[in-house]
Amino acid sequence: MQKNINTFLSNCSRYFDRYALREFNAWLLIVRYFAVLLPFILIIAVAVFLYVNPFAPKNAYLAIGQTGSSYGVIGEEFQKIFAKYGINLQLIKTEGLVQGLRNLDDPKSLVNASFITAGSSIEKEYPDLVSLGSVQFAPIWIFYRGEKLNIDDPFEYFAQRKIGIGLPETNSNKMFRRALLANQHDAIYSKGLLELPHLESAEKLKAGELDAVFIVDSFNAPVVQSLLQDPKIHVLSMNLADAYVKKYPFLHKLVIPRGSLNLEKVLPREDIILLGSTTNLLIEASTHPAVQWAFMLAASEFGKFSQDFFSKPGDFPKYQDSGFPLSPVAKRFYTQGQPAVFDYLPLWLGSIIESAWVVILAFIALIYPMFKWVMGIRSYPSKKFMYKNFIDMRDLDEDIDQAKTKEDVMALMNRLDQLIQSNESRWLSETEVRFYFVKKNLLLGMQKQLNEKLKSYEL
Repeated sequence: MQKNINTFLSNCSRYFDRYALREFNAWLLIVRYFAVLLPFILIIAVAVFLYVNPFAPKNAYLAIGQTGSSYGVIGEEFQKIFAKYGINLQLIKTEGLVQGLRNLDDPKSLVNASFITAGSSIEKEYPDLVSLGSVQFAPIWIFYRGEKLNIDDPFEYFAQRKIGIGLPETNSNKMFRRALLANQHDAIYSKGLLELPHLESAEKLKAGELDAVFIVDSFNAPVVQSLLQDPKIHVLSMNLADAYVKKYPFLHKLVIPRGSLNLEKVLPREDIILLGSTTNLLIEASTHPAVQWAFMLAASEFGKFSQDFFSKPGDFPKYQDSGFPLSPVAKRFYTQGQPAVFDYLPLWLGSIIESAWVVILAFIALIYPMFKWVMGIRSYPSKKFMYKNFIDMRDLDEDIDQAKTKEDVMALMNRLDQLIQSNESRWLSETEVRFYFVKKNLLLGMQKQLNEKLKSYEL
């Protein structure tokens, strides 16, 4: 056993002496020849490194709106999934999603992702943001007290009543005011509009201090659930839902079927028709691919096990609202699904491969000619040396024929010694090493010829 180890070590040492050091000297020579190009090579290498940006950030920041919304619930689920990929997802509470969107668009803000309701903003207002798709339906709820209503225009009905519409920076507030303009009722609303947090509006509605509450949020939002479970609170059915959907393509017609809330008591007593938008996930276009993939994978896993009332598990995420363009990562996800590379590699490395797969394929297609080019550069100093040496040998051969004195021969012998020393000490590439012995024999022949001439002068 010891003998085998010694033999192995001896072979390694011999390999290192013969090839490794020689290869190192070869590249050292190449660097010497092409030193002037090194700054440009370094600049290109740094540019490629910055473009690929291989190091994923350790933290991501998601705006989730105000307390009591469904976005906080989604954010907490996302946090658990992000942790599996080694990224710390920070949830940022704001007065509303509109404020979250502004924070996302602000270069000074830490926020790099936010939920937003489709139809509340447009791409022209935020050109630096892209979409990762929709993650859930966002129904438009009008909760009210009193007798059950069957009306076509709830905005006209509640014109002289108190209604909570959410804080100024919420999607609910923005959507309500948009509906007012669509129905030309903006002028008749004055003191009845109360811009309160949803939780506060819900409590005031239960206490009889408000007549209605307007909320845009998921069925599973805590504030929505608290109002649905109160027997004194009703949900307004939108009789003109089809007309609204026709006029506003980002809206959807949603139905709470008869008996679906409580099958034993058959609640509701009849179908309730709602309007609904979708909740989109927006990010900065410059967000690191690893973070984008983390959001996509989190949205996918959340959607698989979602208990949303208006959709089935697996319905979301999907690209439902074209108000914002999809990010390249989201396009890849929706067209080809989750990349298999994430099953074998860390997220940061897999995201680099996914974002650079076109470059990688192009590199593979060019690797052979690139290899030949690199090897050509590697052998260039050797070829140049051989070319110059053969010219020097030809000149020396001509001078030997023309030597007339002992001094001429001695000078030529000095030149010959330099050529022999250069031939023995200079590194040669594999393609040029075949000429080594040819040169050696030629040089020895010249040496013999000079020695014979030197003897003739000494006689």
